[in-house]
Parts: sequence; structure tokens; C-alpha cells
Amino acid sequence: MKLIRVVNKNNDTIIGDKIELADTFFARLKGLLGRTGLEEGEGIILTPCSAIHCLGMKFPIDVVFMDKDKKVIWIRENMEPGSIEIKKSCVYVLEVGAGVIARKRVQIGHQLEFQISLKN
Repeated sequence: MKLIRVVNKNNDTIIGDKIELADTFFARLKGLLGRTGLEEGEGIILTPCSAIHCLGMKFPIDVVFMDKDKKVIWIRENMEPGSIEIKKSCVYVLEVGAGVIARKRVQIGHQLEFQISLKN
């Protein structure tokens, strides 16, 4: 799977540099299922995507919902296993470990950028 670096253009912060791009049906279907956690810098981008669930997950995550221009339109921090979230105007969903969004100071309205990661 392709790795992406996600940068917050509003505060020039790297949110993650080992973010997997799940842009196929099966990659989105699997998502983070089967994992026991995420290391610093790891995560996944689901696209196209407007709804996610944490059914069967083993750990909480932070979730960033973005529009077609990668502008943050919704944030859900510490989403617990078994939870569901839907944002109809969303095109991209970034899932990272719980606590990352607060540490990286991501806010609604921020502009994110996807770059090819040097760690590919």
C-alpha cells in the first residue's frame, strides 16, 4: 500500500509520515482491523469515504474528516471501538492514534496536504 505524509498547512506540522492510502474497496473495507495499535506517525487515509466504524477494533483512534480539497470539516477525537461516525460531505478520512489530533493541533477549517512519503 502507498504511504503518504500528511502535513497541516496551517501550522506546518507533519501529522504522520507513514499514513497508508486506502483507495480501493478492499483496502477501505479492511482499514485498521486486525491491528492492536498504531505507532507514532502511522495511520490510514480512506477515500472516497463519508462514514466509518470501529466495529471489531481493539483501540481508540482520532479521526479527521476532509472535503474534496482536503480541508478539515469534522474531527472526532478518541473514537472508541464499536463507534460509528458519518459526515456526508466528506471525501477523505484520516485515522490516527488517539491523542495525535490534540498533539498536532489540528482544527476544523485547517488545510491538509498529502505528500508521497520518503518512507515508501
